[in-house]
Amino acid sequence: MINLEQNQAYVSMATQLLEEGFIEIDERGDARLTEKGKKRAAARLDKLPWGDEILLDIAFCESHDITVSLF
Repeated sequence: MINLEQNQAYVSMATQLLEEGFIEIDERGDARLTEKGKKRAAARLDKLPWGDEILLDIAFCESHDITVSLF
């Protein structure tokens, strides 16, 4: 569960990413990566140790109650 302090930090980071052009908000209010954001994310993922990208994907899915099926 995210507490108020974590939520405020998350909103602050998201606002900064929006202002710097890494994300955009679509007509429904959903966040999407811009081309600049996609390049930044890809560069970060390329630096992760082998397997960590999958761990991050699974962690994201679990935190959003999304079922993960790898095989």
